[in-house]
Amino acid sequence: MKPFRFNSEAKYQPGPQKAATRDVGNLAEGRIQVDPQKGFEIKYPDIFKRYLLPSVSSDKLVQAWHSSPMQFWQNQLNFATWCATTGCGVSLEDHLTTADNLLQAVYRFHAYYQIRRILEEIQAPLPQDEAWDAANNPYNRRGYEKICNEFDVSPHSEWKVGGPNQGLGQVYNYWTNSGYHPAGVGEYDPSEMSFTKRTTNSVLHVDFIKQDAAGADKAWRTFILDKSEGFTRPGVERLNDSIRTYVWAILGAQAQTRTEIMGTGAAFDAQKQFLADVEDAIASPVDLSSAIQRYQTVLQYARSEVNYSFGASLYMASGDMLLRVGNVAGYNNLIVIATDDQSLGLNSGLNGRAPPNAANDTGEKGFRAELGDVVGHFIPNPRHRLTQPHNLAELEWRVISHESLHGLNGRIRGLPQIFRLDCVNGIGLLCQLLVGSAESRNLPARETGALIDTQRLDHIGTVPF
Repeated sequence: MKPFRFNSEAKYQPGPQKAATRDVGNLAEGRIQVDPQKGFEIKYPDIFKRYLLPSVSSDKLVQAWHSSPMQFWQNQLNFATWCATTGCGVSLEDHLTTADNLLQAVYRFHAYYQIRRILEEIQAPLPQDEAWDAANNPYNRRGYEKICNEFDVSPHSEWKVGGPNQGLGQVYNYWTNSGYHPAGVGEYDPSEMSFTKRTTNSVLHVDFIKQDAAGADKAWRTFILDKSEGFTRPGVERLNDSIRTYVWAILGAQAQTRTEIMGTGAAFDAQKQFLADVEDAIASPVDLSSAIQRYQTVLQYARSEVNYSFGASLYMASGDMLLRVGNVAGYNNLIVIATDDQSLGLNSGLNGRAPPNAANDTGEKGFRAELGDVVGHFIPNPRHRLTQPHNLAELEWRVISHESLHGLNGRIRGLPQIFRLDCVNGIGLLCQLLVGSAESRNLPARETGALIDTQRLDHIGTVPF
C-alpha cells in the first residue's frame, strides 16, 4: 500500500518523467463513479486540445522560449500537470489507471480538478477564454512562485517538453518543388539562421520551427509520474481537497436537484449540476474550514456510511453516493480520516453509532438528532430585520419534532414562533428557535413569514446536521 500513504522521504524531480508504461487518456473526459459499480460519463472543458504551440517564425519568440518560458501556455499546463500528479505522488500505474473503478475515478478527478485549480491560482487564462494566448499567456508570477514553494521546487525548474530546440521543435525550410522539410541543422542559431533573410554563404534561411514529433500534441502526459513511492505533504493536502470536492459535488448536485444522479431524464439535471458545482469549486478561493464544513454537511445525503478509503491519511467517503431518502440503519455519517488499519476500498463496520429505534417515514432506520438537541445557532436573513433585539449568539435551534415535510407544510405558517425544517426529500426535523435553554420567544408572525420560505425550508437557518 506504499503508493497510497504519505511518505516523508518521497521526492520527485520536476520536469518530464521516465517513459510511461500506460496511456492515461484524456483527463477532460472520464467517468464519475457513485459507487464501485455505478457511474456516469462526464466531459469537462478540454484544456488539453490546443496544447501544441503554433509554428514559431520569429527570433523574438525563440528568445522568449529560452528567457521567459512560463509565458507559454504549454509550459503553464505542463507545470500544473506535474504539480497535480507527480508533485503529489499520484502516478499513472498506481492511481490513474488502477483497476478499482471508484479509486480510479477519484484519482482521475483529482488530476483534472487540481490542474484546473493550479491554473486558477496562477491566474492563467484557459484556451476557452478570450484572453488566452498560446505564446504569451498572462499569469501571476507571485502565484506561480507560491505553488513552487508549496511543492518545494525552484521557480526556475524546467517545464518544457523534451525534443529539438529545448522542446520548441524542429527547424523547417522550403525546398523548391518539394515543399517544407526539416532543415537537418540541429538547434536554431540566430547568428547563422534567419527567418527573414535569404540564404547566403553565411546565413541559412529557415521558415519556421514546429513541434511535430510523434505524440507532441499529448506531451503534457510526460509530466505524470509512472510509479509512485507515496504521497508528498502537498499531495495529501490537495488529495483531501479533491476528495471533499468529488463527494460534495455528487451529493450536493443530487440534493440541489432533488433527484438521483444515475439514470436518464431528471438524472441529467443532476449531472449538469455536478459540472456546475465543480466549476464553482475550481473558481472558489481556498477556504479550508468552509470546505470541511461543506463536506460534513453533504455526508448526510449518502446511502451508505463513510466506509470507503482512498489511502492512509486521506478523507474517507461513502461507498454509495446516490441520494438517499431518510436515514440508513446503523451509522452516523461523520467525517472519517483513513488510517493504516483501513484497507483500500470498502471497509465494513465503520461509523456505526446509531440509536436502534430511530425510525422515520421511509421505514428505514438511522441516526438523527434527539428531541431537545441543539442543532445550530440562528443567523437571520440579512434582508429582514427582527423587530425585537436579541443576542444572536444565544439563539439556538432545538429539535422539537420529527415529522415529514408534508405533515408540517400545512400548519407551519400558523405557528407564533420561528421554526426551521432540515430535510432530505421530505424527511425532516422541526426545530424551534430558543434563547439558550429558556422558553421560546413569541416573535411577531410577520418575522416568521420573513424567515420561513415553504418552498426551500431546508435552506433556512444555519448549520445542517
